[in-house]
Amino acid sequence: MSSSICYKMIESILASLSDYAALRYTNVAFLMLLIYDHIITFGDEVSRIWPLPWQLPKVSFLVNRYLIPPMLLFNGLTPSIRLKHNMYA
Repeated sequence: MSSSICYKMIESILASLSDYAALRYTNVAFLMLLIYDHIITFGDEVSRIWPLPWQLPKVSFLVNRYLIPPMLLFNGLTPSIRLKHNMYA
């Protein structure tokens, strides 16, 4: 009976780690797409956005382009920090 419980627990842990790996790969893929988008549109940004006066459209564009992605990246890294902490605790 106890070996069955142990097997189910190991199976659950392996499934969680597999889901975690898929999540990490997905996060990396979307981060690469975001970096690619920044690279190919940077010239348009410089010519069209930078000359604009500091008003709501420019500020909202810059916030969306330069503040939100690092927040998403940090949010993606936080579960890995928690998972490693819980594994060693």
